[in-house]
Amino acid sequence: MALRHLPPALRTTEVCLRALASDGYALQHVPPPQLNDALCRAAIEREGLALQFVPAESMTPALGALAIERDPHALQYLPDELKTEALCIAAVERNGHTLRHVPAGLLTEALCVAAVKRSPSALRYVPEQWRDRLRAMAG
Repeated sequence: MALRHLPPALRTTEVCLRALASDGYALQHVPPPQLNDALCRAAIEREGLALQFVPAESMTPALGALAIERDPHALQYLPDELKTEALCIAAVERNGHTLRHVPAGLLTEALCVAAVKRSPSALRYVPEQWRDRLRAMAG
């Protein structure tokens, strides 16, 4: 069901939930009065990148963790203040290129090593201070 084609008056919570079960990106078409934590979670369970449509006030570390589990690139949509070392490690271990979305305060040499091991071309996101040491690893 394409939620975006339904008139807003017909986009009830139940209808939205059914739509999100098959298309997490439909979260962007949920009317604000219907938007709740359950709908956000349903969207993220289907598609991690739907995190980009979660309102700031509904964003939580748990929702971020679920989104990253579904798609590590969801890290880019998690506000920096909700990013933790554990979430960043989880993303980088699945896709090294997510290193570019790790806040400077959470960057460590070990995290960079994990990123380059997973994706050698992620070397371009490694801070200069560690780049020479990791260059050999990237091959």
